[in-house]
Amino acid sequence: MHPFISPQIAEERRARLRKEADAARLAAAASSGASRLRCRVLDPSDIDEIKDLFERLSWRSRYLRFMSPRTLTNSMLRYLADVTTIGGSVAP
Repeated sequence: MHPFISPQIAEERRARLRKEADAARLAAAASSGASRLRCRVLDPSDIDEIKDLFERLSWRSRYLRFMSPRTLTNSMLRYLADVTTIGGSVAP
């Protein structure tokens, strides 16, 4: 770090640069002419896609997400795919 820059000033600059970079990414995505993003609720038919997505994660990504080197079990896949139940009750 430069001797005349305090840690607080450095952190403020980093935060400002992160914010500017995020805004630039959003602006680029909005002006790219991409189609709209569609969201939907996951269901049990999505289990294979969830499994494929998880397998494409790096070891580091899995560790940062789950705080352990985790693999997905069938029960975890069913839990992730069936979002209509929360704690055994049907979600509104």
